[in-house]
Amino acid sequence: QLNPPKLRPLTKQQQQQQQHDSLMLDWRSFRAKLIQMELRGCLVPSTPPNPKPAAAGRGSGLGTFAFSSGSWAHELPAPEVGCVLVARQDGMQFFDRTVVLLAAHDVRHGSVGFVLNKPSPLRLCEVQLSATAQGILDTFGSQRLQLGGPVHMETLTLLHAFAGLAGAQKVSEGVYYGGLPAAVDLVRSGLARPEDFKLLLGMTGWSPGQLEQEIASGAWWVVAAGQGLVLPSSGGGGSSPNGSGTKQQMLHGRSPD
Repeated sequence: QLNPPKLRPLTKQQQQQQQHDSLMLDWRSFRAKLIQMELRGCLVPSTPPNPKPAAAGRGSGLGTFAFSSGSWAHELPAPEVGCVLVARQDGMQFFDRTVVLLAAHDVRHGSVGFVLNKPSPLRLCEVQLSATAQGILDTFGSQRLQLGGPVHMETLTLLHAFAGLAGAQKVSEGVYYGGLPAAVDLVRSGLARPEDFKLLLGMTGWSPGQLEQEIASGAWWVVAAGQGLVLPSSGGGGSSPNGSGTKQQMLHGRSPD
């Protein structure tokens, strides 16, 4: 009788690739669902600029879409900070089939976002950045970069779930960006892992009114999404068993004791 082969545990890189593949499949499934709904006439071809707020899923026919990861998403009537923009049209050059997290949105100053599903073949140690945080290469040098957008490509932004991280700004519930120097200290102390942070190179920007015009022309679906879809690995444990309680404090916005 043959003994069954022993299964080797996944390496850290294999685990990260598995999480990335799951996220890409989820977004492809959701985009396909949106396309089907639109073809059946359940979704309006474009969202008018500055519509009145509506309850989640009402008027679109889409409702809430559940993902294999346990997260959720539903269409919104207008862009707001923390929503995601799903590319509707093919041939959008850099933004073809992209999903963009909207991190800032203001009628006077425009909008800023970060692409979530455009991986780069580069690791942090292979590019030259303007970031000056001490120890950044030692801490995140082996991490693979994602392309956050086509502008300010010399700038590195961290996307993460640590509410209590100094310098971080809240995007939506459980999703934050920034705080690079504090992130370095957190990883060095063993209270977080490098893979708890998504490293984004560059960003996406719109001048005042530009995003609304693009939405009205049918370029984007505007979607609310759960934290598990934006940060699929954000709930992982710390690298130190003794630091798990302190990490939970950071995740819930409290400074470590």
